[in-house]
Amino acid sequence: MRLFALCLVLGLSGCGLSLDFDPPDDARVGMDAGRLDGGRAECARDEDCDDDQVCNGQERCEAGACVSGAAPTCDDGVECTADECVEGVGCVRTPDHDRCAALGCLAGFCDPAFGCDLVAPDDICSDGVACTDDRCTGDGECLHLPDDERCPADQVCRDDGCGPPPSCASDADCGSPPICKDGGRCEGGRCRYDNAFEDARCASGDPCVRATCDEGRCELAPPVDCGAPDPSLCTRSECVADASGNIGCGTVDRDGEPCAGPDACSPGMCDGSTCDSTSTCTAADACETASCQPDGTCIVARRICPMVGQRCDPATGDCVANCAPGMADCDGDGSCECDRRTSWCDGSTCRRYMSCGPCPGSASECCPCTGACFDPMCLGCCMFCPAPAMAAMP
Repeated sequence: MRLFALCLVLGLSGCGLSLDFDPPDDARVGMDAGRLDGGRAECARDEDCDDDQVCNGQERCEAGACVSGAAPTCDDGVECTADECVEGVGCVRTPDHDRCAALGCLAGFCDPAFGCDLVAPDDICSDGVACTDDRCTGDGECLHLPDDERCPADQVCRDDGCGPPPSCASDADCGSPPICKDGGRCEGGRCRYDNAFEDARCASGDPCVRATCDEGRCELAPPVDCGAPDPSLCTRSECVADASGNIGCGTVDRDGEPCAGPDACSPGMCDGSTCDSTSTCTAADACETASCQPDGTCIVARRICPMVGQRCDPATGDCVANCAPGMADCDGDGSCECDRRTSWCDGSTCRRYMSCGPCPGSASECCPCTGACFDPMCLGCCMFCPAPAMAAMP
């Protein structure tokens, strides 16, 4: 029986069939080698090549062979998010609040959908006085609004907390009423005030927040939310007040502000309501080509001249000879700065030839590179010094 099995294996081998008794895990039925052991898995359709991975791109079947696809681009164009591809999830955009600037008592906040915004953290404006209403306005200023209703009867809210009204001897001593109070009269040695319907000091500092005096208190209405600006547009919805003082959302130009431009390679500045884009995907000179890809990346390629001894001329983009006869480019920067008639390349440095003057005795030869006399019998004394190329040494 063992002899029969051996003969069968040898017979199949003779027919050109190679058997792999230890195939890799990724080998498919009917195949000898998989991708992990260096083989090339054959395919009939794209689904045969899918490795169940998202972040390395979608695999395709081309001419019976699996080829890798381009990795997904997760950049959402929002400057305050950290964008990455996570297997099993896809593109993940994590807000980084530290990338957003603060304004006074307002802290920077990253909204993954729109970008940087400003928020007022809880208790950031607390003055430690229980009877004041502490708020952070839209311009980053802390307000401390006294509220007498938080105090016991016959007491008012003062800078140091609840207490009796200011003492007085006459009405003249009561000339500085609190916010949303007016009048000022002296009764029983204490200042008394009436509730005011209007007070210029009761203001939020934010055009989106209305502030009014209500029963002697300065009340702030909820802010009007007009949404965050779209960086691809040069207009935004902003809180505005009409001639009657009514607050609402209106459209204004983002003139002078950055805009996303028509594609990711071309950011620009808003000129009125139009994005005046300036491409950042540009070639440095005529020897470069630059192209903006659909995913927003910029591909720059530099021309390589086919012949040895040639370089690309940055002004014209043509291949020209490296140097004119008698000139040398010592440092390889494309500038032929060394005149071989008067100078020589010492590595990457161009040095002038030097004269020795009279050479007495056996030291009768002059080395133009060092300006030193040497004995002609010393074969290595000046053997690495090139002779002037086109003229006699000056």
